[in-house]
Amino acid sequence: MTKTITIAGGGLVGSLLATLLAQRGHRVRLVERRSDPRAASAYAGRSI
Repeated sequence: MTKTITIAGGGLVGSLLATLLAQRGHRVRLVERRSDPRAASAYAGRSI
C-alpha cells in the first residue's frame, strides 16, 4: 500500500520538500490555503 504524504503550506520550504519527496518516489499532496501565487501581481508582497 502506497501512502500519500501531505504537506501543509506551499511556500519555499513546502514546495522544495514536496519536490524532493516526489523525486524519491513518494506520493505527495501539497495543500496551500491561498490562491495560486503565480496569478498574483509583482506587487503582491511576496518576499522571493
